[in-house]
This record gives sequence, C-alpha cells and structure tokens, in this order.
Amino acid sequence: LQRVFEEETKEVTLWLKKIYGNRPVPQYEVNARTIDILYELVECNEARDRDVSLLIEDMKQKATEYEAEGEFEAPVLSSIKVSFSQ
Repeated sequence: LQRVFEEETKEVTLWLKKIYGNRPVPQYEVNARTIDILYELVECNEARDRDVSLLIEDMKQKATEYEAEGEFEAPVLSSIKVSFSQ
C-alpha cells in the first residue's frame, strides 16, 4: 500500500510540474486523501488529453481527405460550365 502511495505521489508531482511549467507548484498537504484526489485528476486529465489527440488526428485525416477530394474534383468542376442563375 505504501508503494502505491509513493508511485501515485510521484505521478502527481510530475503531472503538477508539467501543468505549472516554469511556475512554482503551489504547496499542498501530502496525505492519502489529497494524493487520491489529485491522482484522479491526473487520470482524468491524461484521458482527456488522449481523447483530444485522437480528435486532432481525425481532423487532420479528414482535412487531408477533403483536400485530395477537392484536387480530384476541381478539374472536373471547372470543365463543366454550369450556370445556377436563371
């Protein structure tokens, strides 16, 4: 149990340093309750980051597909002289 607490404390500390960057991490009481709460935040934050990364990759893929589709259709559409006005 102590080993789990130490590992979670280490992960929380690294996460806080990452979040705060060059700014100092605010002091907090290191006990089982605070580490449990902060560790849950770490897990939620990392899951959200993974989800956002997946969304970004999906958007990049779709943008690439739309661009390729546009490059394919542009010559066809420009060769067709269609008037939408009456």
